[in-house]
This record gives sequence, C-alpha cells and structure tokens, in this order.
Amino acid sequence: MISRNSTNPKLTALLLGITVFAASTLTYSKAFAETRTFQAIAVEISGTKFWLPSTMIVKKGDTVKIHAVSKIPGKNNIHGFQINDFKINALADDQGLLDDKGKHSENDIEFVASKAGIFTIRCQLHPAHIGGQLVVLD
Repeated sequence: MISRNSTNPKLTALLLGITVFAASTLTYSKAFAETRTFQAIAVEISGTKFWLPSTMIVKKGDTVKIHAVSKIPGKNNIHGFQINDFKINALADDQGLLDDKGKHSENDIEFVASKAGIFTIRCQLHPAHIGGQLVVLD
C-alpha cells in the first residue's frame, strides 16, 4: 500500500527536469543577446542620399549601438536618423551625433531591439531621401 504522503522518485525527477528545461529555455534568448555596433554613414551617390550600410541586421534582444555620421557635402550637412518603432530620433553631421541643443555629443544611438520585423530608417528632416532599414530577426 502506498501512503499519500510518500513521493514518487521518478515523478520528482521528471518535474525537476521539466523545471530546469523551462528555466534554461527562458534564459536562452537573453544569454545569447549581443551588442551589435554599426557605423552608419550618410552619403550621396549620383544625387541619391542614403545611409550606409543601408540594411542593418540584428537579433531580437540585441543591444544596438549606432555611430551616425553625415558625409554628404554641403554647407548644411545635418541629416536625421529616425527609427519610429524604437523611438529613435537623432541628428548627425560630419563629426557625429548632435544633442538637443545642436552641440556635438559623445554618445551614440543605443537601444534594445525588443521586437522582430523590418523597420524603416529615414531622415526626419528630409523624408524624401536618406533611407535604410533595420532587420530584427526573431
């Protein structure tokens, strides 16, 4: 006769195994998230302006760091770098990012790619040009 207070060793081992597997699965994506660093350069080729690289590929959960610089010639070479879905609105000139007061910033664009998909990179100052995309893999 089996007592109601006794435990089944096989059942205990199975439950422990399931718990360990579930815990490792939940931390798997965080354990492999990386910091992805890009140098984004605004350029003009044959009259078309865009960011290079024009496509940046990361994985969901990665920290994305972007150093943006405008190499477009001209008196006012300030261009925007915007990714609406991640609330990124930055300005860059030939020396790098500018802060809210138009002064050069030592910081780069940095955010966590928290959702998968293809996200448009555009210039919020001149929407007709300067484009690109951020691809976040699941």
